[in-house]
Amino acid sequence: MLCFHFPEFLTTPEFRAQYDEGVLRGILLGCIFLTYACALRSLIANASKRTGLIGGALATASLLLGGAGVEVGTGRGVEIPEILKLRNQGDLPDNLNIIGISTAVVEDRENYPPSEWIVEKDWTWPVLADTIDAEAFQLYGGTGFPYTVILNSDGSVKARTSGSSSAAEIKDWIDAALRV
Repeated sequence: MLCFHFPEFLTTPEFRAQYDEGVLRGILLGCIFLTYACALRSLIANASKRTGLIGGALATASLLLGGAGVEVGTGRGVEIPEILKLRNQGDLPDNLNIIGISTAVVEDRENYPPSEWIVEKDWTWPVLADTIDAEAFQLYGGTGFPYTVILNSDGSVKARTSGSSSAAEIKDWIDAALRV
């Protein structure tokens, strides 16, 4: 359940590129029902009802968090509107060259196909297509989505961050990285 809510922190891009989301949703639903069944058995068979109540509460919490129909977390593409906001406000440094890397592309995501999605979002900077094995993502130490890197002019990593951030947080991060 938590992997669906926070894929950028609890899964890897290599795994996300390979799995079948429908199968994982089926497994999740089966686990929720199995948890209810075990909780019911524990409530019936054991004098202490604590374990059964905890199991039932966990299964109920899973359903309240979305069950097998849970939306996948917003880890993909959430930084782009924030970076565009900075661009449109004139808050990006003039000496900052931005290059997007399209990585871990999955057909059932809202940002597929990337070539159309970046046009729709008004992304005006160059975009490189990563390999199916996310080699560029791994080369720069990617750990989750979104993943942002600032490189020195020689191509070495100056700063990196992973996870969702607001425009103000991104600006502060860029400013701090460029001061170093």
